[in-house]
Amino acid sequence: METGRVFNIMTLASVTVLCLFAMPIRAEQTLSFDGDGGFQKSFSLSGGEYKLFLTAKHPLRAYETPSKFCSFGGALEPVTATAERIPLGTAVKLSLDDDSPWKVDHLVTLPAGQYKLWISLQTDCEWSFSLAANAGVESGASVVSARATHCCLGPVRMITMDGLDSPNQDQTYPTTVSLGEVSVFRAPFKKADPSSQVVGFLLIKQGEKTIRMELLGVDEDPISHFDEFHKLVQWDKNETQYLGRITVEFVTTMGRSSAEFTVTR
Repeated sequence: METGRVFNIMTLASVTVLCLFAMPIRAEQTLSFDGDGGFQKSFSLSGGEYKLFLTAKHPLRAYETPSKFCSFGGALEPVTATAERIPLGTAVKLSLDDDSPWKVDHLVTLPAGQYKLWISLQTDCEWSFSLAANAGVESGASVVSARATHCCLGPVRMITMDGLDSPNQDQTYPTTVSLGEVSVFRAPFKKADPSSQVVGFLLIKQGEKTIRMELLGVDEDPISHFDEFHKLVQWDKNETQYLGRITVEFVTTMGRSSAEFTVTR
């Protein structure tokens, strides 16, 4: 690849990354997000004690849908902060007949740093999330809020040729690949506006160093029917620079997603 082209791609990817960063949230403010689908949002906290509150329930539009149940899953995840992941629910099934919503109500101590609210793409329940500095709750803090839409990027997963030959709903995703093999990296996404254009890049990293960059393809997953970013990678037997632990990151107009894999001989 020519130097000029590498520079142009790197510049576009950098601009994309900058557009995806959230503005820092001051500790005296309240974060408030709600929606009825998948969502992800990054934000910075100054650290301290916070009131975390989440509810999820079957959507009010239930009479329009054939399903009696809805699904919810999510977590508050540290990005740069040295904190534990806080699960908000894993494949929770809520019935139209449930009188009480799914609820998470915690007082948590969070160190300073960047965090991400992640709501699973499979979510179709109505949900509401808030996070407020405990001192700010009593003093009437200002609210930073957003309405979630179906417009986020799912996890990066790897599929080997065996998985491509026999796709199924219960498919497992390997985390190890050998030089000489072929694999495909994929991540599903949903768009708020079906007519909007999307673009993305695959970055392969060792530590903080990017050792490979490729333009991602876009297609529909035949199993889930989600749109997805994807890239086929041929691992040449002589490309020993990839041996060991690598990070595969998708940098896209829908967000960023990454996962770690191991490359062996």
